[in-house]
This record gives sequence, C-alpha cells and structure tokens, in this order.
Amino acid sequence: MSSSSRDFNPPGMLDLDGLRCRLKCSRRHVYRLLDAGLLPKPLRLGKLVRWDSTAIEAWINQGCPPMDGSGKGQEGQTNART
Repeated sequence: MSSSSRDFNPPGMLDLDGLRCRLKCSRRHVYRLLDAGLLPKPLRLGKLVRWDSTAIEAWINQGCPPMDGSGKGQEGQTNART
C-alpha cells in the first residue's frame, strides 16, 4: 500500500492520530475507549479507519456518553476488536 493511500483523509473525517489529538490522549487510550464502547464507532473505508468529525464533536458536546450497543460500555457485554 502506498503512503498516499494510508494518508488519505476525506474532508470531515479524522484518522487515529487526528482523533487522539482532538481528545488529547494516546493512541492506546483511543483503542481502550473503543473497546469499552465509550467512543463512537469508526467508519471503515477499505483498510482505512476514520471517525466522522461531526459525530465526534457531537459526542464531546454531549459530555462523552457511553455509546449504546457496543462493547463493555453496557454491563455484561464484551467487544472484540476487529
């Protein structure tokens, strides 16, 4: 895969580094939030993983609530990262 493919960032989308900078946390913490069901689910564009910046801003403005239906954010459920 070429570097330009990996660096492709459609308008309004955040890659992992953009998301971690927006949240002011480490890459590992982003994965922890995702695994725990506390972060909006990313969109997959082929092998690329991106987050909708509008959804992330809305999530932050709502006080970062747990995301329903995903992962350990709900008692008794688990989430395996794919």
